[in-house]
Amino acid sequence: FPVTIIGAPEDVAGMKEIINDMKRKITDKQTISQLNFDLHAKLNLLSGNMVIQLLFNSFNPIYQYYIEFFHLLPNASEDIIDYYERLIGAIEAGIVVKVSVAVKAPEYTPPLLIFDQFTPLSVLTCH
Repeated sequence: FPVTIIGAPEDVAGMKEIINDMKRKITDKQTISQLNFDLHAKLNLLSGNMVIQLLFNSFNPIYQYYIEFFHLLPNASEDIIDYYERLIGAIEAGIVVKVSVAVKAPEYTPPLLIFDQFTPLSVLTCH
């Protein structure tokens, strides 16, 4: 399900606040996992694709279970925060972000959503 995400300034501000909360709570794996879900839910909402929103929300308990393990990996929380900052920076700069639903993500990127392309600049590419 490839979709495009374009965020208004208030959307970007809200996502930046989630990322800042993640930085403040980086040692609290349960809280950072919930914030991770919240950020993905916001991105799903911005996609405008109701199917992806419903799918993602239905996986909340499973997502929470696995994302807590993800955040226990060495440097995982720091790496994903950096990843999200680049993603939000691309959205803020008006770069079109295309998102795909995935079952297996590269390395240890959280499952379900992969931000696979920023156009016209390749700020971050995951395949």
